[in-house]
Amino acid sequence: MEEFCQREHIRLDVSLVAHPQSNGQAERANQEI
Repeated sequence: MEEFCQREHIRLDVSLVAHPQSNGQAERANQEI
């Protein structure tokens, strides 16, 4: 999947369930959009 995204120039932001802090950062980023 990562290689496909690199080939297609797609930015892949992966948020892991094991890292709730990262999920919080993603939620804040989504609110800004």
